[in-house]
Amino acid sequence: MAKIKTTRIFRTDSKTRKTLIDFNIDIKVNSQGKFYATLPDDIRNQLKAINMMPSDFDSSGTCYTDSLASLEVRIQEVIRPLVEFKEIENTIMIKYLIGSACCYVKTYDGQYFPHGVRNDPNLQFIERNGQAVFFGGTEERNGSRFGDYNLSIIVLLRRKITNQYADGTTKTYYTYVDSNDLEENGKWLRELIGMGTGSTNWRVKEDNMPEIAYNEQIALFFRQFVTGLFKINDFVCHMNNADELKEAISKSALNPFNEQ
Repeated sequence: MAKIKTTRIFRTDSKTRKTLIDFNIDIKVNSQGKFYATLPDDIRNQLKAINMMPSDFDSSGTCYTDSLASLEVRIQEVIRPLVEFKEIENTIMIKYLIGSACCYVKTYDGQYFPHGVRNDPNLQFIERNGQAVFFGGTEERNGSRFGDYNLSIIVLLRRKITNQYADGTTKTYYTYVDSNDLEENGKWLRELIGMGTGSTNWRVKEDNMPEIAYNEQIALFFRQFVTGLFKINDFVCHMNNADELKEAISKSALNPFNEQ
């Protein structure tokens, strides 16, 4: 297809002179006489991230028009959300999901039992309608719903940005957080390897995860939670056979459940 011209799209902030956008785009014409241009991948991804890629651009970021002038106008229009907006929120968030699968009853003084059938007058189970209450995890287990008992956690650091655009609409999107923007506990969480959505039974999307504004106290809570999981794993890794299990149980330092 014949290239008509290459156009530079360049905008700066009128106050700070900061470059807002700067890229070259080739304008071509096909054998049917249609003029077209394809947005660079980074520009297309930015528009997709804020859900502002217009319908007349296809999945590759290409737009076709009947005239050169209309195509050039359309290119200028499509980039407006990237250069004409007011940022109204820019906050580091901790997106998280903590899940479990289990089933148990417990007493008012904090003892745990697999069920509430106990002929002990000293046990006072938490009850409802005269029956011991079965507690469970975020994933249910009971006498008719069997499965593994488990504990899962996802903790992700994301920067939440909300912009208001010229037409009055607002859009929120998330970007990755630079390590330099975090303190000690935040850096620790950011450096967790192999954590992300899709590795759990929920197959949850980040958009559906609860979130809380980042500070070091909250980051410390999640760090301690994950560290607790590491300690449990140290114990579990010694349970490959009966001999290793016996040795691990005999060493209280390796047993995260030892209350002494």
